[in-house]
Amino acid sequence: MNERMCELAEMAKQVSISTRVVLSRDPKDDHYLALCKEVKADFLVTGDKDLLSIPPEKLEKNGIPCRILTPQEFAER
Repeated sequence: MNERMCELAEMAKQVSISTRVVLSRDPKDDHYLALCKEVKADFLVTGDKDLLSIPPEKLEKNGIPCRILTPQEFAER
């Protein structure tokens, strides 16, 4: 792993999700959105086209404060 990935791995923690979210075209992806909402994530990094297609306004309206980025977009930050 590169240095940045090691830093992120050190910050990881296990979280129980009590929030239910229904936003994605693919219902299996809603779990990731619920996790983002629960932990107030800044970013969701993914290559998943269904998640990447969700408009930021829709996330905000549903109390999800994160930006959904591709791995490349995140690495370029």
